[in-house]
Amino acid sequence: MSTESADASTHPRRTGDIADAVRQVLATYVARPIDEVRLDTQLELDLELDSFAMIETTVALETELGFSMEDVADPQDLGLVTVGDLVAYVSRRLAAPHVEDPSHARSHDR
Repeated sequence: MSTESADASTHPRRTGDIADAVRQVLATYVARPIDEVRLDTQLELDLELDSFAMIETTVALETELGFSMEDVADPQDLGLVTVGDLVAYVSRRLAAPHVEDPSHARSHDR
């Protein structure tokens, strides 16, 4: 009998699972086979993700994996050049403890 929570079973948490999920979201968005979305694939140069596309894929990743990314349109603002960079970023966000949005906290202090 498994003691894993429902959240852990519905959202991949291992790096390999996260990489597969990120690659699948990107492959679906750019309408390419997942084999063409490798960890060394460049987001802008190879997948041609412009700022609008990055926002859309960010929303898809957040929905698929159940986390929140920083609001950025240019992946290079976060140092994200390759799919592997994005996988590492997503892995860090999933591993980080939930932190309340500082702008939300300030609104309660008024």
